[in-house]
Amino acid sequence: MAFSGFNSYWNEHWQSLWRVLDKQ
Repeated sequence: MAFSGFNSYWNEHWQSLWRVLDKQ
């Protein structure tokens, strides 16, 4: 499932994404 790949990507990059949200 594509969701599985997305979940794996999220687990590896959530910290970077959270920093982007924090900058907003």
